[in-house]
Amino acid sequence: MIEEKRKEKIDYKIQLAVVNDLEEIHQIIIDRCNWFLKNNIKQWNINHYPKKYNLEYFKEQMKINKLYVAKTKNRVIGVMLLKETDKEYWLDNKNAFYIHHLATSIDYTGVGNALLTFAINQAKRRKKDYVRLDCVQSNSKLNQYYRNFGFVNIGSIESNGCYHNLWEMKIENKNNFNERF
Repeated sequence: MIEEKRKEKIDYKIQLAVVNDLEEIHQIIIDRCNWFLKNNIKQWNINHYPKKYNLEYFKEQMKINKLYVAKTKNRVIGVMLLKETDKEYWLDNKNAFYIHHLATSIDYTGVGNALLTFAINQAKRRKKDYVRLDCVQSNSKLNQYYRNFGFVNIGSIESNGCYHNLWEMKIENKNNFNERF
């Protein structure tokens, strides 16, 4: 019998990723894909997602966009890519941060909330009007998570035969952001 690891809250730091983080980032993506499969959640397919978004992809994204990690004791426990444009899912050109590849270690709780809060604070700091993200339309748990966090569903889009809900948060009071991160 495989013993499931206990989820625990810990102290961590959110920072820009470095090349040495890439293998851990990719492992978190793989682990999350397997978790989706095990829990019968349609989101990231284990046979497709880690291959398309491989180490080279993330290495290239580090040069183009902002790739952040949450770390504890030099271990990556969360990842998030902040893009300034997203022409694949968003057809307008609003002043926004677009969150992609938001994933956390299955061993810890609260890291996803911290990464989203960090993204919102970065948007305020950079005077963005919105924070945006997407998820598979049929993933009711993740859609509810974004709704509960304060994102508003503004529609859906079809991509490669799969429908994705589009979520955004209007950034208010851009001069008053949480300096915690």
